[in-house]
Amino acid sequence: MDKLKDKINSIRLEAEAASARADAAEAALKQLNDQQVEREQEIISLQNRIAMLEEEIERKDERIVEIKQLADDHETSKSAGDVLTKRIDMLEEKLETSESELQQTKEKLRNLDVKSENLERTVAQMEADKAAQEARYEELNEKYLKIKEEHEETLKALEEL
Repeated sequence: MDKLKDKINSIRLEAEAASARADAAEAALKQLNDQQVEREQEIISLQNRIAMLEEEIERKDERIVEIKQLADDHETSKSAGDVLTKRIDMLEEKLETSESELQQTKEKLRNLDVKSENLERTVAQMEADKAAQEARYEELNEKYLKIKEEHEETLKALEEL
């Protein structure tokens, strides 16, 4: 009789441990899901930032073309003298500034692309981890149900005695 009680207690402890492991797996799965949502939002934000930077690059390119055209126009009309020379110098400085800004913007875009790729890899890894956690949860849940069934059968057997 004591052996049977010990066996029941042992099964009960195993069931409680399995339940605790299942709860822990569920918590870990929730955390992974939350992290995945966070990463996806960050990716969307970065993609929006990339689109804005690409638009800025287009505007800068158009501005560079404009400035170059103005510089060309001013070079052809040398009769205006010093005033036009000063204007050309100013436009060339603006051009250099715009080209510098363009290079910086392109560098930012490259950095954002790299970061976006890294985040996509992280999300893929997290999805794989999530799948593994879900499989682990299913396995633990099956064990728990099996132990619970054995426990109920043992209790029935005890009641029949």
